[in-house]
Amino acid sequence: MKLYSLIFIVSLNLYPIHISANALGLAPNTARLGIAAGLTKIHLIDNITHCEITTVNQTFSLLYSDWFLGGTRYWLELLYTQANFDASETQTEQELTQINSQIAIQRNFPINDWLMPWLGMGLSIYYNQFTQRRGLDEKGLLSKKYADRTENIMGLTFSVINEWPIATQLDITTHIEHFIALGDRQRASSFKIAVLYRY
Repeated sequence: MKLYSLIFIVSLNLYPIHISANALGLAPNTARLGIAAGLTKIHLIDNITHCEITTVNQTFSLLYSDWFLGGTRYWLELLYTQANFDASETQTEQELTQINSQIAIQRNFPINDWLMPWLGMGLSIYYNQFTQRRGLDEKGLLSKKYADRTENIMGLTFSVINEWPIATQLDITTHIEHFIALGDRQRASSFKIAVLYRY
């Protein structure tokens, strides 16, 4: 009897048994954490020149997602962006730091095995901080200095996300997003690649 017990224990160590949550009658874990990086094109209104200014910069974000109701999922994202604007007749020289928090609801619309996009819409709140602000004088020199300023902007984000599994608990995703602020004070379009981990 002791010999059989020893053989059984050794067998478990050499050939571990993996039992899924579905086999045990438990709901599978659908919560996922992720990180993303990409490019964002930002359109803002310069409060000094009152002209639209545009920049393209890298962006980084932290992600969290889980199932919600009726085949939908909720999506939480915290995004960080830094941008620099050069002085011209239509824009002020300044550094921009953006922190964006987003909550969205997404639904899956599968087309085939490789194209299964999630279409989403959500609410985003941007915190914008403008520093090192200078403008051109009549001679075209950087002589005008302006005080730092901050602003909070709220708006809607529309997204298309596609995912591909690369391991049992890992997915790689592509994101296309567009943000429209209430009052049209800011627009932003972004393309990101993310890795999601199901834990």
